[in-house]
Amino acid sequence: MKPQAQPVYPAEGATRLAWVDSIKGLAILGILLYHVVILIFDIPPFDHPKDDWLPLAERIARLQPRPHETLAISLLANVLRYLGWLGYQGVHLFLVLSGFTLAYSLARRLPTADTNWRQFFQRRLWRLLPLYWAGHFFFLVFQALVGQLVAQPKISLLDSRFHLSLVGVRFLPTTFAYISPAWWYFGLIVQLHLVFPLLWIWLQRKGLLHFWIATATITLVSRFIALIIVGNQREMWSMGALFATRLFEFTFGMGLAYWLVHRPESLKHLWQKRWPLVAAGLAYLLALALSFTVVGSIVAHSLIAVSLFGISHAFSQYSLSSVKLLEQIIGRMVRQTVLWANDLASTPPVVVYCVGQRPSTWSALLGPARPLSALDRAGISGLQRNRRTY
Repeated sequence: MKPQAQPVYPAEGATRLAWVDSIKGLAILGILLYHVVILIFDIPPFDHPKDDWLPLAERIARLQPRPHETLAISLLANVLRYLGWLGYQGVHLFLVLSGFTLAYSLARRLPTADTNWRQFFQRRLWRLLPLYWAGHFFFLVFQALVGQLVAQPKISLLDSRFHLSLVGVRFLPTTFAYISPAWWYFGLIVQLHLVFPLLWIWLQRKGLLHFWIATATITLVSRFIALIIVGNQREMWSMGALFATRLFEFTFGMGLAYWLVHRPESLKHLWQKRWPLVAAGLAYLLALALSFTVVGSIVAHSLIAVSLFGISHAFSQYSLSSVKLLEQIIGRMVRQTVLWANDLASTPPVVVYCVGQRPSTWSALLGPARPLSALDRAGISGLQRNRRTY
């Protein structure tokens, strides 16, 4: 599927793709909801496979709704629990968007523009590292002042894990959840950024279809080795301790960006059809079912990333079109209000006063019918003139 059409190169200051920010917002909301729900309820019986997973039948039984005091509370609590359990999939969207935004920024450039990879890494590291380092030293100082908290490892400058984590080496079992378990994602992003230049060159030379098939194969083989052959620390490998187990989620986004720049009409035409959304919905349900088993998890997370992106993109496009429609309605109302205010400003004071009065008041004020005065004729002329203007 190597594109044949000439690529479209937008101007350097091209407008941001609004749907990218919309999907990011959905991903952030999902991740936040997930962490709230697992604190209130418990972890979902699916997501990433664990070494101590309960038997499948027991985990499926946990999907049953939980009873509460009233029907309304029960309904609200269970909907919140189910939606929160799915919130971890916001990470899948972030991986797709990370690959997309990196590749899109390069694909928009003219073919003659050389990529300065040294500058690329400098910019990326400057965006990633300062806040990450600040987090390390914050917890270091906090623990020195307050003391070690429950379930938190001892943080020390003499600990080799501190220095390994500081440079992004979080793919080891000893550093994967060190200091803050959520920081595993930083280690994954650092690895993907490091291999991005090789992936980008590969995509340009071999074309989109070859690139997607090859990186999907690498991902599936890596997950098979980690989850089936190695067989321990399954959750760590599945989440992305090594980038290869989440590679296709990232390269899927890269390929979309490449496609959007080189053949924008074909991709936009595909997005406008209904069957891709139906296919994405069915694939998403299949991926959820597969994520209940270790073997199914080999395929499930790549499938979740692809299908959930399709669903989220359609939702964001619908939301953006609804916002535009709302803006048009509000704009029309504002214009009508301006028309009315302009007409009102051109109306003689006696007419403005009479509009809000009862008919008996009009008769008392205006008296019996009479020919129009010069003032009345001037007011009517002003109303007609202003209506023609708009």
